[in-house]
Amino acid sequence: MLPSDVQRHLRRGGAVRQPLDTLHSLRDPDRRLSTAVAIGHRGLGGAAHDRTHPARALEPDRQLDRLHRDRRRPWHPHRGCRRRDRLLRRDPDQQPGHLRAAVPDRLAHRPSGRAPGGGALPGLRPAAGGRRAPAASGRGPFRHRPDPDGRHRACRNATPASIRAQCARGAERVNAPLVTVCIPVYNGHAFLDRCLQAIVKQTYDNLDILVVDNQSTDDSAALLAGWAGRDPRIRVVTNDANIGLVPNRNRCIELARGEWIKFMDVDDVLAPTAIERLLEAAGGQHRMAICRRLFFYEGVDETQRALMEREVRRYEVRELLPGRTYIKPEEVAMLALEYRGRNFIGEPTAVMMHRSVFDEFGSFNEDLVQIPDLEYWLRVGLHTGIAYVDEPLSCFSIHNGAASAANLALRSFRADRVDQLILLHEYLYNPYFEPVRKLAEAEGVLGALRADFRRRAVRIAVRAALDGRSANVNLRDHWTQWRIVGESRPRMRPPGDALLPLAAFALHALRIRR
Repeated sequence: MLPSDVQRHLRRGGAVRQPLDTLHSLRDPDRRLSTAVAIGHRGLGGAAHDRTHPARALEPDRQLDRLHRDRRRPWHPHRGCRRRDRLLRRDPDQQPGHLRAAVPDRLAHRPSGRAPGGGALPGLRPAAGGRRAPAASGRGPFRHRPDPDGRHRACRNATPASIRAQCARGAERVNAPLVTVCIPVYNGHAFLDRCLQAIVKQTYDNLDILVVDNQSTDDSAALLAGWAGRDPRIRVVTNDANIGLVPNRNRCIELARGEWIKFMDVDDVLAPTAIERLLEAAGGQHRMAICRRLFFYEGVDETQRALMEREVRRYEVRELLPGRTYIKPEEVAMLALEYRGRNFIGEPTAVMMHRSVFDEFGSFNEDLVQIPDLEYWLRVGLHTGIAYVDEPLSCFSIHNGAASAANLALRSFRADRVDQLILLHEYLYNPYFEPVRKLAEAEGVLGALRADFRRRAVRIAVRAALDGRSANVNLRDHWTQWRIVGESRPRMRPPGDALLPLAAFALHALRIRR
């Protein structure tokens, strides 16, 4: 029991009265001291000094309230707050901004073992292994941490509005998931500055910016080194050899650290709120989110531009499913079957996915050259659905580049013929595309799709045999490694050769009866 003069000193100035023998009535000394430590770590009006979550800041007060529930006037954490504000005094011996307070009697048993005047409190000692509570005298600052509601004013110049804003920002940082922005790069020096500027200026800043350089021959490496030195969020990885665009994108996924993965091509641009809005659209229930995209034309004549804009606008989600914020898996199957080969979802810059998607559905199909993104969006969206933001948050760049007419013709052949045939093959035989097959069977078009696949495979094989391209490994190395394919798809098991010419593949396709 404290001396009477100490008790009178602690009970003056409107402090909440508490029986001094409450804590000493506990039989267990360790429990008594741990309770004293819990109370001693609290500031005036219940503000927590430790890093306890605000929702648990009043837990010791609730315990005391249960101890006093049989009394006429149970203690409440909010009683006496206004009068307690008047007890704050500026201490001339301390640094500016530090406060000295008249301590209420419920803090008299703080484990520091010191009375307000600096003397030791009789019968108390610091808890073994516990943290010392700050003294109320001039020996050290009496610091306060604001509560979420801002009702307990720990400092005169801390307004409730600023306290609430500070706590809200802190909670957002704790709960904000890490987003990895994946940027595969090859000779992108002309676009890197614009691309990275768009990413570092995002309103959502918890980012892991991953750039994987695929053995660029220009000054991309030096430019990336400068960016990495200015922003610690940027990581630069250089491949040992040029592995191609699609394998490089898969390598980005392997190196990603974030809970979410945002794709970004080096020549594309994002709106400042793109990642923030996509996360909001995904919420806690969707694993794939997309947005509306714009197109930026560089070196494209007006005729081609008008044709591209008309073609793209025709297959946008806002045109096919107006007013939607979520595309159901059944709707993805319907659009995939009706607009086969048309990218109504968008380019990688318009898409963000949860990391668990890649653990469940694998990586991008390296057999494809022009539409690996579309095949993967469909593979995932057929099972998860897609959250949609009807805002132009991404800008896809279209430019001619330095490709020759022959290369452009070959790319067109791959995009319009070979890649479309591979996508049709996935529709018919890939287990992940089972929803499309069920819908096609229900509509009576499954047999027609199989016949179309066999006919187109033979046509491509004949064309390849006539112009000698069947001997060109570059034409068939993306989709003729049938030994690997056969291990996962027994119905498509090929002969023993690892690489089959297109003609052999066509003959194999003719034998398929499923």
